[in-house]
Amino acid sequence: MNGVCANSLIGKSNLLTLKKADCGGGISSILKLKDILDELRALENGKELERILRETNFPFIVPNVFKKNKSNKPEFNYGPILRENEIRFRVDTFEKAIDYDKTLCSEEQITAYKELKKIILNSDKTNNFYLEEKDLVFINNKTTLHGRSLFTDEKRHLLRIRMNKN
Repeated sequence: MNGVCANSLIGKSNLLTLKKADCGGGISSILKLKDILDELRALENGKELERILRETNFPFIVPNVFKKNKSNKPEFNYGPILRENEIRFRVDTFEKAIDYDKTLCSEEQITAYKELKKIILNSDKTNNFYLEEKDLVFINNKTTLHGRSLFTDEKRHLLRIRMNKN
């Protein structure tokens, strides 16, 4: 998989493999927003779930590396998970926020999140692949989810390069 891969996705986050994981882990995965929405809308209650995901604010705990205040006090961002042609979905930042304070979301929001998570984790539209050394992937974080499986190879080296308009 040398060169640009993942359907030539152009976007905000770029991944460059300097040293792949030699332990058999570190499988990369991508899933397009369009495929997620198709599966969500196919559910009997999909329209209502989508409304909740679009029209209510969900809490996201800010990862330490991005915090403005470097204290131990958590920082939060709030917003919908779905917007027009955009998705904001990170299991860790949402679930850490809920673990910190269960009152930050309604039961409706938790249910909608869990259904969306189930779709994302079980979609047959997910594209799984190994990044080889010198592979470069361009991903639009607003229209494509990406992740990787666990790995144990401490020598694996992947650069994440974020690109902003400014």
